[in-house]
Amino acid sequence: MESARVLAFWETLLRTRVFRVFFNDNWQYSSGCVFEFAVAYDAGLPTFDAHGAPISLGAGIGLIERAVAEMAADGIVLNSLSTNLVRLGSWMERRKSADPIGAR
Repeated sequence: MESARVLAFWETLLRTRVFRVFFNDNWQYSSGCVFEFAVAYDAGLPTFDAHGAPISLGAGIGLIERAVAEMAADGIVLNSLSTNLVRLGSWMERRKSADPIGAR
């Protein structure tokens, strides 16, 4: 599948050539951007919004949750947004259990 190859390319690029990741406004509505956010978090890369402000795991999850809810309410097919949201949520839970202060 072509899209799987494209995502694999971006994942490899993020994991091997990138040191920080910036996301444009409304990135949370894009399956590709949500995938990249998940990869960036998993790779330990710092993430920033279009204005250079950091996006924490919790903040990113919140943005994605709101986008998923809004799109579902509008009857829009979510593709992989929900899948990546579940993946990020499980990482958040693991992080909370490992850090008594919780994920930030």
